[in-house]
Amino acid sequence: NFLTSIDPMWLSRPGDCDTLRSLDLSNNPFQNIAFYAPPPEDSPSPLSQATLEPCADTLEHVRLAAANISGEIPHATLALPRLLSLDLHANRIVGRIPRILASLPMIQSLRLDRNYN
Repeated sequence: NFLTSIDPMWLSRPGDCDTLRSLDLSNNPFQNIAFYAPPPEDSPSPLSQATLEPCADTLEHVRLAAANISGEIPHATLALPRLLSLDLHANRIVGRIPRILASLPMIQSLRLDRNYN
């Protein structure tokens, strides 16, 4: 793939995520993608709660490795109660690992290695 942006409204309609269990957008050269919570108005395409919230009840696997993502991991983005695995390795994520990760009831795999500025 060669995706360079994410439309903030990409999964905003009811029913868009009814059967979505796995999301893998890895290895795309995203531009200006950052974690924000909440997203600033001038952000071109934030990856935020607004992006994943419609899928909160179905998403089990999220893989965004090597996707040129920067910033801190927002707590709201991780409010996915069915999440089994999260892979954010090889990005530019900084800051602390949110405590909410420890409270996700089903999490089995977490990959955050090779994150640097």
